[in-house]
Amino acid sequence: MKGELVRESSSSSGNEAAGDGAGGIDEDLYSRQLYVMGKTAMAKMGKADVLISGMSGLGAEVAKNVVLAGVRSVTLHDDRPATLEDLSSQFCLGPEAAERGEGRARASVDHLRELNPYVDVRLVEGPLTEEAIEAGGYAAVLLVDETVGFQLRANEACRRAGTAFVSASSRGAFASLFCDFGDSFVVQDTDGEEALACLVGAIVREEEGEAGVGGGRWVVEAVDGERHDFQTGDTIRFEDLRDAEGALLDTPTQEFTVKNINPRKFSMEAGGWAAGETQRRACGGRAVQVKKPSKVSFLPLRKALRPGRVAELTLPTDFGKLVLQPVHADPPVFVLRLHGGVAVTLALAEGVCRKGGPLRRPAGSPRRRPPAETVLQIGLRCRCRCHRVRASQKPGAYGSGLR
Repeated sequence: MKGELVRESSSSSGNEAAGDGAGGIDEDLYSRQLYVMGKTAMAKMGKADVLISGMSGLGAEVAKNVVLAGVRSVTLHDDRPATLEDLSSQFCLGPEAAERGEGRARASVDHLRELNPYVDVRLVEGPLTEEAIEAGGYAAVLLVDETVGFQLRANEACRRAGTAFVSASSRGAFASLFCDFGDSFVVQDTDGEEALACLVGAIVREEEGEAGVGGGRWVVEAVDGERHDFQTGDTIRFEDLRDAEGALLDTPTQEFTVKNINPRKFSMEAGGWAAGETQRRACGGRAVQVKKPSKVSFLPLRKALRPGRVAELTLPTDFGKLVLQPVHADPPVFVLRLHGGVAVTLALAEGVCRKGGPLRRPAGSPRRRPPAETVLQIGLRCRCRCHRVRASQKPGAYGSGLR
């Protein structure tokens, strides 16, 4: 019915943790992912329900990857009719869907269901509201090529529901991505690299601990010709650590915090080691990095779009352009110029600026895909200046910035 969400699900009952029907994981199908992510992460992902709204070419690629990853369910939403233009990038659509003007999500759902029998690919039709997002019980919501206004409302709904939020857009040669995983998102592995390790040449006491307690500060030296690569604050443990006589020392469960001295040495506090030890505790064995979970705090979209945050949060992908601006330019001018152009273009699509003021096209300008000159003129007409663009006053500067 018009004005209400209509849900449609496949006959699949979910993937049973991406698996074998008994709550396990299909190790043949997910062998490479298991090697990279591990069973714990795969099992967690196998219980996740994901909503994807926007089945453009980018949305189809996102949906394909999420289905192949092995989540429990993927819900598709996009009532916009398929067009011949969509066929250039949306590989789930065919000419028949474009001729019928079928909704892009409905025309894509059967193709995506064939990709992974363990994933329940669902369809939802009708207007997507903040209430529906909150009540959906999703682990993540992904918006593709949506207006800024709806992104803001959906992000706030996801915040209230404790749902991860991702918005992405692809417009010609430019793309944008925003992620908000909440105020306290736990990252189990901060860099995705293998744990560092080095061979231990010696562990020498540098400072004595308290009388009768032992411990103190110790310096660890790598074997000749080897670097340890540990950084201050890293946590390590020892494996196969031996004393000067070659006897194995019992330290596999102890963990120590590193303070880097130089590429071959680092120090640590060893409060658990007994008093009365010799000055040279060990020679041999390995020091291995222990990766610790880290909490990351994300900003909501509304705060991230504030003018003072744009340059701080925007990461340029074309570092070659850095040489085209003065060295004193801070923040990067070309980053602000790009952000300003996209902001005005998105505001033009909605017909209003961020503060609600009207954005009017200059007389005689085309209504679809205005050229850069038209976008600039529209930005200059924004009286509240939240999207206003100005030419840089600095000689030799690259591009323009935002007021």
